[in-house]
Amino acid sequence: VPGAVEVRVAGVGRHLSVLMTTDLNAVVNWAKCGYAIEQIYCFAVAFPKLSILASYLRIFVRRSDRIACYVVGSIICLAAVAGSIASLCACRPFSARWDLARYSVNCFDPVKLWWAMSVPNITTDVVMLILPMPVVWKLQISWNQKIALTGVFLMGSL
Repeated sequence: VPGAVEVRVAGVGRHLSVLMTTDLNAVVNWAKCGYAIEQIYCFAVAFPKLSILASYLRIFVRRSDRIACYVVGSIICLAAVAGSIASLCACRPFSARWDLARYSVNCFDPVKLWWAMSVPNITTDVVMLILPMPVVWKLQISWNQKIALTGVFLMGSL
């Protein structure tokens, strides 16, 4: 839905150089939509991961595995909140985000923000892929079943 809004009010799909000369208001709307999309993104990444961790909690019986789930879940929640707050605080004043004359002076580099946000996201992804493996390999099932079950859990990496 946010993408459709951007196409309708922000000129997404047209070249920026054309918009800068023909419809400056669309560029401003695009920058405003960017804030909303960043907020949605931060939590849209977190909720599926938390859902997977909730599933892990149903199969983990060892206390250490469950604590690991809670720690990873806490990191995911903190990263989502931190990303949201950092996005909202990226420009001072707030309106500098869509005021092209003040943007470069009053805003920090969004590329650096999203590179920083990728570290906890990628780390939690890798940890979540590894987390169920000891449980799977300790099951009293055949090697073929262990390999198949490992493949099912690793499908999340796709």
